[in-house]
Amino acid sequence: MAERVDPSWRLWYDIYDLVNDDDEIAQEEIDCIMDQAEGYRFQMRCCGCEYILQERNESGLRKLMGWIGSFVTTSNASSVDISTVSMSSAEASSRLSLSQTIAAVWSLPDAAISDEQRAELSKLLSELEKSEGKGKQKVLEVAKRIGNFLFDKCIEAVPSVMPAVIQAIQQAS
Repeated sequence: MAERVDPSWRLWYDIYDLVNDDDEIAQEEIDCIMDQAEGYRFQMRCCGCEYILQERNESGLRKLMGWIGSFVTTSNASSVDISTVSMSSAEASSRLSLSQTIAAVWSLPDAAISDEQRAELSKLLSELEKSEGKGKQKVLEVAKRIGNFLFDKCIEAVPSVMPAVIQAIQQAS
């Protein structure tokens, strides 16, 4: 019985051959590959990668190759029991969100926030994480302190931090 091969891999190998060839890549070849990738526009839009189709150069090909590899790997993953995922994902996503938020705070540019402000904001976010399960009032108190700190001292950090604060407020009981 012949093994079924995802057609996306064929496109990936075409890109791989072009990128790893020592010859200069002709613009026509790049355009041809990008035109083939147009069939994935919806999937790329869903994960915020649609911009790759506009980069019609070698860098765009490399990004497209990475995206296709990721797409094929995740789309061919084995299925998971929905009840197990739904029962464990709410708590896990909250913790993951706060740890990602703290990481995002530390990756903000120095012009937007000082190291002292990063440390203070990280401390407040840790307090928010610890306040979960201690009642909605406690979560709201910490969230208010975070909001006051952000709006008083580092407004550029609001887009990185507030989604996690909102999530914590919504999940508080």
